[in-house]
Amino acid sequence: MTNHNEDNIGEGQLSQDTIMAQDELVDISSDIEKKPEEDGETALFYQTEKIGKVKQSGHSYNYEMADGFEFKNEKFYKHTQNKKKEYPQSYVEGCDMGWC
Repeated sequence: MTNHNEDNIGEGQLSQDTIMAQDELVDISSDIEKKPEEDGETALFYQTEKIGKVKQSGHSYNYEMADGFEFKNEKFYKHTQNKKKEYPQSYVEGCDMGWC
């Protein structure tokens, strides 16, 4: 990422290199590996990382997921940051900074 001189950017203005991060959910269900643990619970792994565990409570299952992971609608998801560049709204945006 490019370093910016904060003094040159006025409040409410965006520099041409401004990066916006958007949180995105990626379905990783097909990549989840389940391994039984000694305490009767089941550990959940994504690649080599332990991302959670399944606890049986009567006839239902409780999923405890690590930060950055989610279980919903019978699928496993990973939160990722999708970075997008934000460009000026018009070619004259920022003219008051003296570059036009």
